[in-house]
Amino acid sequence: MLKNKIKNIIVGLVLAMLPIAMNAQARYIGELGLRGGIAYYNGDINSTKIFTNITGTAGAFLRFKCNNYLSVKVDGGFANLKSDARDYKELKNAMPAIENDGTGIYPFKFDKRIMTFDALLHWNFFKYGIGLHDREEMRHTPYVMLGPTMCISKEWSGSEFRGGLAFGVGYKFKAGDRVNIGIEWTMHKLFSDDLDNSEYDYLNDPYKMGNTRLKNNDYYSLLMGFVSIDVFRKRGSCRYTGR
Repeated sequence: MLKNKIKNIIVGLVLAMLPIAMNAQARYIGELGLRGGIAYYNGDINSTKIFTNITGTAGAFLRFKCNNYLSVKVDGGFANLKSDARDYKELKNAMPAIENDGTGIYPFKFDKRIMTFDALLHWNFFKYGIGLHDREEMRHTPYVMLGPTMCISKEWSGSEFRGGLAFGVGYKFKAGDRVNIGIEWTMHKLFSDDLDNSEYDYLNDPYKMGNTRLKNNDYYSLLMGFVSIDVFRKRGSCRYTGR
């Protein structure tokens, strides 16, 4: 009957269009995520030890995909940084600009809450993607990061802004069509030596080295896990493969 013929034609057209529809995979050029982890400080009090006096940190980010290898990320968040000179016996009689308490131990410490902002360029080691229609795409990749950073801290005399350079490494895995998970470790080298100052400027060049952008400046580091979702959909071109 005519009705059955029309139904067969419609079914046939749908089946014929399936390869084309499947090959027209939606692409996303953005990535919106949340992250959290730990933070620690390196500077005049603690110049070499990592993952000491760790505190919590959290934030959010937006990553824009340039291609399968290159992306740009802007992020922001909060962290708490602290350290106590009494925890580092190797500082004994080491700082000529500061008088100790008579025992050779310096009694000062600092504890600051900061807001941190980065604009980082990411380079993936592998071609990152879901891999449905491109055999070169991989669902996971390590990557490196580099870019400018800024932190804002609330000082006893007001708010202070400090700029610097951030760099680090990361690893991410595509857990679903639009879901990504991963981990990042970034170091933030500031162009100043006063992040660890408290009410008094004890730790502004205590070794009499002179302050330059290449030495005797403070760092803080963030080790953070993240989860994100792909946003800003961009549909790819439809190409019939004939298979």
